[in-house]
Amino acid sequence: EPQTSMHSIRGTSRESNYEGQDIFSDLPDVIIGRILSILPTKEAVRTSILSKRWRNLWKFVTKLHFQDIEPYRRNKIDKFHFLDFVYGVLFHLNNTRIQSFSLYLSEKYDPNHVNRWLANILNRGVTELSINSEKDLSISSYSILESQPLEKLVLKMKLGFFTVPTFVYLSSLIFLKLSGIIVICNTPSNDSKNLTLNFPVLRECEIVNCSWLNVEGVTLEVPLLEVLSIKHTRSLSPDFHSITKVCAPHLRELSYTGHGHLLRDPTLLDLSATHISSAYIYPWHSKRETEEKTVLFVCELLKQLNNNVDCLKIRWPKDLVLAHYDLPVPTFGMLSCLELGNVNGEILLIFLRNTPCLKTLILQELWQFDEELLNPENVPSCFTSNLEEVKFRKIKGVQHELRFAKFVMEYAQVLKRASFSPKRNMHGWIFEKVKKKILSFKRSDSFSLIEF
Repeated sequence: EPQTSMHSIRGTSRESNYEGQDIFSDLPDVIIGRILSILPTKEAVRTSILSKRWRNLWKFVTKLHFQDIEPYRRNKIDKFHFLDFVYGVLFHLNNTRIQSFSLYLSEKYDPNHVNRWLANILNRGVTELSINSEKDLSISSYSILESQPLEKLVLKMKLGFFTVPTFVYLSSLIFLKLSGIIVICNTPSNDSKNLTLNFPVLRECEIVNCSWLNVEGVTLEVPLLEVLSIKHTRSLSPDFHSITKVCAPHLRELSYTGHGHLLRDPTLLDLSATHISSAYIYPWHSKRETEEKTVLFVCELLKQLNNNVDCLKIRWPKDLVLAHYDLPVPTFGMLSCLELGNVNGEILLIFLRNTPCLKTLILQELWQFDEELLNPENVPSCFTSNLEEVKFRKIKGVQHELRFAKFVMEYAQVLKRASFSPKRNMHGWIFEKVKKKILSFKRSDSFSLIEF
């Protein structure tokens, strides 16, 4: 109690010393500008009405956040007022250097306005640039490509056009995200049709539904890249290409989602000296290609991993679930965790035979596991030496799921744990029947835990 009283007295004394003073306003202009940079720019400008002292403090902001909708009520702002506001802010800024510029557009605007804003910002040495447009937008690329201070670049559009030379070099770029962009390579008719993107310090790259026009090949030279995500969920015409080669010797995480036919050259990755922590492959089957071609594409992509991956996650196309193929799956001698979705028993066993060091198996959905596969001759080597945990997800309680559960619990000699999660909306009484069935299965001596 005495300590509490002394603390309260000291606190009261401190408050009385500063009572009536505006300590915040006594900070240097530059410091207040940095604090105001946390706010949306419109909110920062509104502080100019607080007092005479605050009238021009917003002009020292180092981060600009513009959006043509109200940030909280999501109401759209009149286009004329929005344009006037952006031009006004850029004209009155005191800072010669801006750290970041973020622009969100819900309406269609004349690209000349956006290009003028970009020219203004890039001349101030901006290091972080983000443009998000829900409508089609064509922006000037040369001002961006000449901006070597750029460390973060995000271009996300419904459909955007970006014209580039055959060689692009950004010396400081660390993070890159492109979404909905058509990159047009501007090359004389006699020159090479190969496009090279050289980003020597890039660490993370995400490319979503981007295509490359007027080129034969696209090479991404990224010697320090650690995280790469490529998504092709739109089907393109034959005149468009995607990235055909990635040189990334330090890649740790890889994700590929989309149509296989967009990669005309299956040699996508140069990973000869790479150890990958995790890889996620989700191929889409297109009507333009046969089932066999899609399957072969997946296997070719898996070969690029060069047996140097720890955790592999594959989601099989649903329309290929019941297809029967002798898959040329490579051996993954270092793989410790495997997650499969939408697979049948034959595909599952092929992967298990090629992962001798597997410790954890995660099954998202098993569509088929025939009774003849229960033969002891089908037991993969990882069952007898390494497999310690199996997770069954989205269990429906059908016979083929129970067959494989029985197969695992009986033959996995070092298995320590198995978990079963029901599919959404499964009735409780059905799951109780599934539990009883699973608990009746014979188990290996090492088995210690079943979770539902």
